[in-house]
Order: sequence, then C-alpha cells, then structure tokens
Amino acid sequence: VFDKEGQVRDGASPALQQIRLALLENRKISDRIYRNHIQRLSKSGQLADIEESYINGRRVLAVLAEFKREIKGMIHDHSASGKITFIEPNNAIELNNEKLELEDAEKKEIYTILKSLTGLIQP
Repeated sequence: VFDKEGQVRDGASPALQQIRLALLENRKISDRIYRNHIQRLSKSGQLADIEESYINGRRVLAVLAEFKREIKGMIHDHSASGKITFIEPNNAIELNNEKLELEDAEKKEIYTILKSLTGLIQP
C-alpha cells in the first residue's frame, strides 16, 4: 500500500490509480497550455521574470501590470509592488477547476484507504 517514502502508492486502490492517471493527464494538458502562453507572452515582453506561479492552488501567469488588460482571463492577485498581475488564462480555468476536484478526490480516496487499513488493526 505504501511506497519507500511512506506515500500511498497509485495501485493502493483502482480508484486512486484512476484519479492519479487523470491528474497526470491534466498536468500534461496544463503544461502545454501554459508553455504556449509563456512562449507567446515572453516574445512580446508581457511576462514578469517569474513567468508563472500558483495562487490558491490555481496556476497563473505573472503578467506585467501594464499589459493586464491584454490578457483574457481571471485576475487572481497583484504583487505587493503592483508591478505584476497574476492572471489565470480563460482557456485554463476549467482545467484548473478539474485539477482541484481531482486533488480533492485523491485526498478522499487516500483517507478511505487509510481508514480501511486502520480498521484491520483495531480490535
């Protein structure tokens, strides 16, 4: 059930394996979307040095504030200096929603697995 690092293995349950495969696919698609945005926005000089970040579990682009109206998406935050605006591109919103749902399902499935194991050792 556990790997060498003490983490619950993918194969601990069929449901967990399916969830983790879906998370992997989600990350691949997300990487492709963000890579395209980063390449395009870097060429036009619209990205900050950090390029991207995570805010409240959501992947966002670090856009220079003067270009924030040129990027279609949801603004999540601004840097303390006000020079950077963190934007989640429109075409990534649903993907980020799915990622959060999958991560929640993963936590619940791990809890179920651990609860089942605990039940085996209780009198």
